[in-house]
Amino acid sequence: MIRYSLGLILGFVCAKAVTPYSPKLLTEKYHIHHWMWGTLILCLLLILDIEDDRVIGIFTGIVLEGLSYTNWKIWRDKNGKTDRI
Repeated sequence: MIRYSLGLILGFVCAKAVTPYSPKLLTEKYHIHHWMWGTLILCLLLILDIEDDRVIGIFTGIVLEGLSYTNWKIWRDKNGKTDRI
C-alpha cells in the first residue's frame, strides 16, 4: 500500500510538472488528454496481469491529475477550443 501511494503521488506530481510543456494531441474535433492514454495503459496493465503497485500508482496519479482540469473532455467546439464542464 505504501508503494502504491508513493507511486500515485509521484505520477500526480510528474504529470503536473510536465503537462504544461508537453505536446498536445489535438485534431479538429478531439483533444486526447493524458488521462485518456493513462487510462488505456492502466487497462493494458490489468489485461497483462501486471501487479506492480508502483507502476499502477504512477498511472493512477497521472489519470487523477488529468481529471483535475476543467477542460478534461475529449470534444472540441466549432472554434477548436476544448469544451468546458
